[in-house]
Amino acid sequence: MVVLCAAVAACNERVPLDDFAFETPEQLAEGLDALDAGTQADTAGTDTAAATDAGAATDAGAALDSAGSTDAGQVTDAGSTADTAGPADTHTPPQDAGSLDASPKDTSSPPDTSTLQDTSTSKDTAVPPQDTFVPPKDTNVAPNDTYVPPKDTYVPPKDTYVPPKDTYVPPKDAGTTGCTSGAACDDGNKCTTGDKCVAGTCVGGAQVTCDDNKPCTKDVCSPLNGCVYTSASGANCNDGNKCTTGDKCISTKCVGSGQLKCSDGNACTKDLCQSALGCIFTSAEGQNCEDGNKCTEGDRCKNKACAAGDPKKCLKPAQPCLASACSVKTGSCVVNALPDGSSCGTAMVCKSAKCIPTQPVVQAKAIGVGIKHSCALRTDGVIRCWGDGQYGRLGAGSVSKSNTPVSVVSKSKFKAIAIGREHGCGITTYGSLQCWGRNSSGQIGSGTKVDQAIATTVSGMNSGVGAVGMGASHTCATRSGKLYCWGYNQHGQLGDGTKTARLKPVEVAGVTKVRMIDGGYGFTCVLRDDGTVWCWGQNDKGQLGIGHKLANVKPAAVQGLSGAVSIDAAYYSMCAVKSDQTVWCWGYNGYGQLGDGTKTDQVKPVQVKGMTDALGVSIDQDSACGRTKSAIMKCWGKTQSTFSLVAEVKINAWHGCVINSTTGAPQCFGANHDGQLGDGTKTSSSKLVGIKGL
Repeated sequence: MVVLCAAVAACNERVPLDDFAFETPEQLAEGLDALDAGTQADTAGTDTAAATDAGAATDAGAALDSAGSTDAGQVTDAGSTADTAGPADTHTPPQDAGSLDASPKDTSSPPDTSTLQDTSTSKDTAVPPQDTFVPPKDTNVAPNDTYVPPKDTYVPPKDTYVPPKDTYVPPKDAGTTGCTSGAACDDGNKCTTGDKCVAGTCVGGAQVTCDDNKPCTKDVCSPLNGCVYTSASGANCNDGNKCTTGDKCISTKCVGSGQLKCSDGNACTKDLCQSALGCIFTSAEGQNCEDGNKCTEGDRCKNKACAAGDPKKCLKPAQPCLASACSVKTGSCVVNALPDGSSCGTAMVCKSAKCIPTQPVVQAKAIGVGIKHSCALRTDGVIRCWGDGQYGRLGAGSVSKSNTPVSVVSKSKFKAIAIGREHGCGITTYGSLQCWGRNSSGQIGSGTKVDQAIATTVSGMNSGVGAVGMGASHTCATRSGKLYCWGYNQHGQLGDGTKTARLKPVEVAGVTKVRMIDGGYGFTCVLRDDGTVWCWGQNDKGQLGIGHKLANVKPAAVQGLSGAVSIDAAYYSMCAVKSDQTVWCWGYNGYGQLGDGTKTDQVKPVQVKGMTDALGVSIDQDSACGRTKSAIMKCWGKTQSTFSLVAEVKINAWHGCVINSTTGAPQCFGANHDGQLGDGTKTSSSKLVGIKGL
């Protein structure tokens, strides 16, 4: 079937013309005649330029589209000619419009049912496919022939990106030119103020400060919304009330969670709290109070202080002590009481303001303490020890512990004792020296390193012994005016100029007229008759008192110290009492045991503060205690104990012992894990306890 275009516009729209569908050659010939007649009639009134070449006829299927072809070998569209020759032709050509071949038809063969044979000289004889569309090159088209784009022209998607709510999007006219320079404007940002026009553009001014003066909101500025205030719940705040504590934000409000407690510790002030001022303390004049003395009654506040009331009246005590027998601590009336209200107990009676034993008391002449044991020299010459028996340090013939005193095994009586860390020695009434306990470095002086559980005479010390003292693992004694040492010697503490351990005594050259001896871990000191103190051995903490911390294997005088009457040594420290009753210490001071108010090691003696009437002193690893002429024991450093009625004191590490100045009986205090207090228990005590069965 052959399809012809009724007109150029119809071809452009690709509409098949059913009226010109031919089934036979005869029908085709008739159709061509009809088309020829219509074309001549249509073109009669048009520009004579409808055909540019009289001999060049175009194929009926190659009719020009609405844009017109400029090919010189083809018939020009009448509409195209009209564009240049005169007004546009508004006539719509018939559907079969187009130039047909003017030359005679070729009848030698039947016409092709699919194409119309062109007998002219034109080379383009093919009919384009029915649906093929070739856009025109010439875009200058007459109004009636304007190109209409296909219906499926691209349309942007509807869900175009939408910025977040708080994202600042300037208005369409923001930043554009057109405003008057210097004039006020709005840049579209709600977080700027005082916007001005600069060079035709609106420029943001100063940043807006957001503050609603509420402590429990977060103040922020959004360019889109301006100032925004949100809850700061849970944050710390100040509710303005000085009487509340722990203020926290709850929602948008500041709420105090606690009430401030006001107290100045003064019973004679009224403790108040005002929301605007906080704690205030006013006088409680005339108010009842407690002055701390339970033996006064009716105490009253006066000038912000508690004034004592009237003395409490007690019944006359059964024993003739003093008129008052009120206990200051308890306020109770005590029978058989001392002047301070403390009771003499059941074993003693109060007589002439003193507690007198109801039974005879075994008195102690001297005491000594080791690391876990204690010893006392009774007035009858017997040495009794108690506590840890390891290494035979109790001298009782075994290594067993005992929480009550046991006797040092010896056939002799003793007149002096010295107790070290784990061994002890005593001078017999005949002047010989006997030692017992640990002997790992030869400190017993027996010529061996075998521990001794009973008193054993020191080699070469059978008589003439005047003084004895010891350190942790070495011993020294005087004999016939000369000084001898033996035992551990790693630091030169034996004073013989070497660092060689000695199992028997060796003489310390140049040191004579020695009154007292004592030693620490690796050093030794002696007090001479002239009141000077000489030391040698280890000196890393300044324990030699010679002005520096260099070790010295030979004796040297302690600098700046004279008039000493007694000495006592600890592991790395040393103290001395002078004839003017002041106390001076030097060496290690990590716990303030030197008593100078610091914790700085001292290489020379420093005076202990507050001790001006001392008769004796004892120092250990972290504390020191002195006894005064009024029989008061005062301690400094780690231990702060104070006791009365003390005639002698010795401390070592975790416990200490004293001799009662009234009864002469020994008493102990401190740790008691190994029975070193001697009271028959293993209960530690911060108070003095009596020795059971001395």
